Amino acid sequence: MIHLSATTPLWLIEPHQVTLAFVEAISEVRSIYRKSYPEANRNTSYKKVINALDSIGPITTRTWNLSQISEIMGCCFWGGNKLNSLPEFKNRKNACNALTSFFKCTFILMWGKKQVMLPLNFNLPVNQDAVLDLVTEKCNSRSLELARCVNPNSKLVYKGTMTKEERVLRANAWNRAILSTNVYQPEDLSAEDIRELYWASTGARGSVLQRYYIKDLLTYLGKHGSKANAVTSFLEAEHDAKADQKLLISDIIEKDKADARRKAISDHTLLFLQSKNHTVEQLAEYYSSTALIRKSFTIPDNHDLNNIRGLPPGYKYTTKEIRNLCMLVSKTYASLDRKNQHQNPRNRRASLQFLLCYCALYLYAFYKNRDGHLENYPKTLNDLFQPCHFTADSELLEGITEYEIKQPQTYLEYFDYICEINKWSPETRNQRIGHIEDLHVYIETNNLALPHADKVRNSFNKTHYARIKRRSGTIKKSIPRVYFATFISMLYSLEYLVMHLNEMASGTMPGVLNDTLVMLSASTLSTDPLWDGLWGKGELSCEPVDLSVLNYCPIVYHDDKPHPLLYIPRFYRITRMNVKMPTNTGEIAHVNEPRVITNDIRLTQLMCETGIRQHHLIWLDRDAYDKYVPDSKNRPLAPLYVSTDKAHGPWSAIISRYVLDLLGRQRDWYDSCSDPSFDDKLWYGNQKDSPFGMLRPLFRTQQSPGSWTNYRSFRLLLVGMQYLIRIQFKDTKTRELIKFKYERGIPPTSIAHLEIDDLAKLSHLKLNSDITPHGLRAGFVSEAIKFLPPSLIGRYFTGQSENLVYYYLLLHDEGALSHDEMLCEMLMRNQSRVMDGNAPLMAKTIIELNMRLQKAILTNPDEAITTHRLMSLSRIKKAPNGLDLIRAKDVTEFAFNATHICPFNNTCPQEVIQMLGATNACALCPYAVRGVEHIPAIGAQKDQYKEFMVGILTMIQELLRRKPDQRSEEDMEKLEREHDHYARQAVMLEALELQLIEMTNNGQANALIAKNGQEIIGHYKKIQIDSDSKLLKRIIDTQNFPDLTSPDLDCRLSVLRGTLLMYQGDMREHLKIGQHDDFTPSSKAATLISSLVRNESMSTMEIYKICASAEQIYRTEIKPTAVISKYLSAS
Repeated sequence: MIHLSATTPLWLIEPHQVTLAFVEAISEVRSIYRKSYPEANRNTSYKKVINALDSIGPITTRTWNLSQISEIMGCCFWGGNKLNSLPEFKNRKNACNALTSFFKCTFILMWGKKQVMLPLNFNLPVNQDAVLDLVTEKCNSRSLELARCVNPNSKLVYKGTMTKEERVLRANAWNRAILSTNVYQPEDLSAEDIRELYWASTGARGSVLQRYYIKDLLTYLGKHGSKANAVTSFLEAEHDAKADQKLLISDIIEKDKADARRKAISDHTLLFLQSKNHTVEQLAEYYSSTALIRKSFTIPDNHDLNNIRGLPPGYKYTTKEIRNLCMLVSKTYASLDRKNQHQNPRNRRASLQFLLCYCALYLYAFYKNRDGHLENYPKTLNDLFQPCHFTADSELLEGITEYEIKQPQTYLEYFDYICEINKWSPETRNQRIGHIEDLHVYIETNNLALPHADKVRNSFNKTHYARIKRRSGTIKKSIPRVYFATFISMLYSLEYLVMHLNEMASGTMPGVLNDTLVMLSASTLSTDPLWDGLWGKGELSCEPVDLSVLNYCPIVYHDDKPHPLLYIPRFYRITRMNVKMPTNTGEIAHVNEPRVITNDIRLTQLMCETGIRQHHLIWLDRDAYDKYVPDSKNRPLAPLYVSTDKAHGPWSAIISRYVLDLLGRQRDWYDSCSDPSFDDKLWYGNQKDSPFGMLRPLFRTQQSPGSWTNYRSFRLLLVGMQYLIRIQFKDTKTRELIKFKYERGIPPTSIAHLEIDDLAKLSHLKLNSDITPHGLRAGFVSEAIKFLPPSLIGRYFTGQSENLVYYYLLLHDEGALSHDEMLCEMLMRNQSRVMDGNAPLMAKTIIELNMRLQKAILTNPDEAITTHRLMSLSRIKKAPNGLDLIRAKDVTEFAFNATHICPFNNTCPQEVIQMLGATNACALCPYAVRGVEHIPAIGAQKDQYKEFMVGILTMIQELLRRKPDQRSEEDMEKLEREHDHYARQAVMLEALELQLIEMTNNGQANALIAKNGQEIIGHYKKIQIDSDSKLLKRIIDTQNFPDLTSPDLDCRLSVLRGTLLMYQGDMREHLKIGQHDDFTPSSKAATLISSLVRNESMSTMEIYKICASAEQIYRTEIKPTAVISKYLSAS
């Protein structure tokens, strides 16, 4: 039984029994007070109660009748009278509040004895938690105990998953709700009680139990008794009934809304016509919104020219002549679209709608005001499509042409005002002006077929179009490049979360509750408040997903390391759909249950992985997308059959095998839907007679096609990614991915606080970002162009032309490392490996390469020469060189150096010394064998010899500054010989380096993945090393090859260390930098730079500037050219 009165109690005993029951309850509560307050701890509140009761006396209380007891209960209500307002307590003002709490406990105990059902306004005792716990236990009511333990201040044990905030909101409301019923035990909950409680909490605003969380209370009691199934069944039935009711009344509501919209639009039209200023400027101010124009003037394509009924509300106050002209223009424009077979003519409709507005309102008002009638109003295509209505320039013709009557302002003037108000770009303006010119050309071309169109001439020319500066690249923004792979990893993790939730809804995947695995169902997730953190209302939200009830931890990979996802917004939508469910008997049942839509996350994944437009991905043919996939599962790449394209037709894209698996999962999802409509094919783009035919779109849902895209959920994915970057990775330098529009009319600003509690309060509708799903296309292209030429990317991956690939290339991605940052990162990474006792990455690569070379040469010399692109110098025709020795296998012991392979184990035989005139002149030796893999070390050795030359030149200049009789000619000759020796070595190494690069450029690189290497080489020539970076580059050289240093470099590095240490004072102590006497100057400089950057004492840009400044001091050599390579031959 449910008692829903707000102020009147329902006595369950006879009226003459109430007084005695009340006195007995007073006595028992008094005992509870005494038990709750031991003598040593009895405070003023206790004494006030006891003294007041003693002064009243039991004899007096026995004389109270039902009316007096009811008055005392009225003082226990929310907002009720004070107890001292009653005659019995008039002189006990100080004990008023304490006595009120005492009597509240008394009435609760009487409820527990099944003597009364309390009204809803009855309030609970304040600051008497210990007493209330004892009274609750005294009632012997499991239902009341369950409601009481929810209160965080109660000592009764609570076993549940509600947060403290949720418990605070529900505790008192549930207690009061239980006290208004006779549900003493959860088993007492009858079907009638469930129905009455639920109905009293739902419906119109003002329902008596609206704020009591009754749905949660019913589920809570049901779980702790035998009524769980009854509660769940009832809530499911009510949920379904509400959904059905909503569908039934939605048409009525929509009709009412449509009528209201039509009236508002027609009133808006009347306001313009009744105004005194009928200029195109005024019209633009009234009708600048494309949405308002569309609702006001769009005429359906199938509308009968003779039927003026059913036209949009913008025509309500116009005449028959105007409506006929507008219908004629609309039909002609539709004919143009059909002729050109535009797949999506809606993109062109805005131009028509503005033209209809101009004809229906401005021309109507103009001719009415000028002539007083509509005799001269255009009635045919000849009348309307004249220069005076479209292109006439009044300023240009002023003083040249004089008109007898006033001429109308042109459509171009009107449209320019529209562009100015909407701040449209010149490209948008030109595009929509072009649509109107297309209409002129179409009418002129078909003037014999169209009625009264023989005089129409196209008066548009290039002067009517705005001059635009052609963009060399897209303005779309993508995920910062350094986090692009991390974002993809997050998407795959979230895709699994979506699959996990759907498996939980289907009853095949358990959740976690109180550290116990629990099997669930869709109804449990939808109705049980314990799972609100996962399911909620099924809508998009910034609120976090409750990860504690999942049976796994979602992770993301960043820099090859796993990181837990601590915050995931509700990026997924939940909707009811017809699902195929296997039964225990093995049969397939068709049920209508809520499921998480997979479109949002998987479309985002595919856009990142393929770079294909979202629209084409949505309309992939479920039956044909894998028609060209071979049966072999071992191939890493596979063809994707794309049924549609923006301009061409079906084509094939190259995708990875795991992307094909992703599409397979989506097909399984499609097949799991039992809706009969999923067996039917649709016209592509829902455009009848589409040139791409009919197909079953892979990313179809049971909702309207407008909801198939991922635009709304994408911003929530960016919120999760920004939390990952800012909070978990602690990166505050990367640009913001998402912003929030706090107030209307104010531009979006940064999200002030990224803590989870603060994010949960944000409305997803006000999120704003310059990164769009289409921007992921640019991110894919920017990643792919690192490895492949644009021609291959466009032809086999994205379906773009080569120019479009360049257009979508993000060359200035803020997230990408600049050249100086890459050098500093490489230096720090190398130094970290050196300090750990490991070789730098390049040195390690050379070591591994030499091991492979050694094995290949010993196994098959000819194949090794071809595979590793080896070469050696030739002396004279038919003279043997290093390659001949390898082929002949005359040498048994090779020395595999970083710069070359020596067939004499680094010991020059006598004939080589005689030939070269020196020992270890390896750069000039025809027996030294080199390959393209040696280029880095050859470049480092070349720089070493140049530095030797610079040092010797400095010495020579120092001697030349002396008088001839004050210098030694022998010293001069010795220095000149050394200079010539190093010069020959440097020039030859330069020639070898250039020759090896030319071998790669000229197609002798048989192992290249992309055969069209010129495009890749051309791209990377844009980022040649600047001479300012040379010092950093030389430090990295000597990290990899310590023997390729020079005194000149050591001197520069010592100066650099001093400069860095003195940049902001002596930081040795702060950075814990010792003298490192056993380290080379290069290691000392690298250690110092690494410490400065890691401790954020200096930025990479400051390091780069100092290194560049130091390099400027020592820059004396001229940049070498490739001229010498023309005079050298190579085998």
